[in-house]
Amino acid sequence: MHKILADILRRKRREVALAKTFLPLQQLVREAEGFTHKSQFRLRLENASDRGAIIAEIKVASPTYPNLGVLADASARARIYERAGADGISFITEKHYFKTDLGDLAGVQAATTLPVLQKDFVIDEYQIYASHQAGVDALLLIAGLVEAPLLRRFVAIAQKLGIEPVVEVNTSDDLEQAVSTDTAIIAVNARDLKTFNVDKLQACNLIEHVPKRYLTLGFSGVKSYEDVRR
Repeated sequence: MHKILADILRRKRREVALAKTFLPLQQLVREAEGFTHKSQFRLRLENASDRGAIIAEIKVASPTYPNLGVLADASARARIYERAGADGISFITEKHYFKTDLGDLAGVQAATTLPVLQKDFVIDEYQIYASHQAGVDALLLIAGLVEAPLLRRFVAIAQKLGIEPVVEVNTSDDLEQAVSTDTAIIAVNARDLKTFNVDKLQACNLIEHVPKRYLTLGFSGVKSYEDVRR
């Protein structure tokens, strides 16, 4: 595991543990009863599948690029993406390296009618209930972070709450885990989280092995029309 990813996960565990002291999981679960979010994320992508759907990302920083923008511009960027024809928006909720968290998502959601995919490093079901409380449309679940039984549980919880689970894979082992769940969407990430290297050719090869019954997404390294076409 890359040292940056290990640090992110350490911070996430502390963050979740602290959140539980202020708002216990049992209370989050109770608050979720009777409120199921009606996500339009999958429908929006399916309707655009003939031409290829675009999920436009709002990111103000990353471990490799510490200055990609400012949070104050996030809402305006969401509106620009919508006018430009994007089919969805992704927003990363990790405070230390990516400089944005779940609390920052509300401004983006208010600025656009597009469905929003929350990208996070989900290691605890508490995070899924917190995402539900924030009204997210879709939530990224990274297969490489948890064992298959826990991944299946995460997918089931998200679906129960009306959140569209998007399972991210980078290897054939990850893909095997993903297809053991009830997800409808599998995202192939060209970035290997163990090395942080981007290999678009390897990602394209893996995409070809995703069963046709899934809606398939491609993440990372997409910089041109040719990347999209491939």
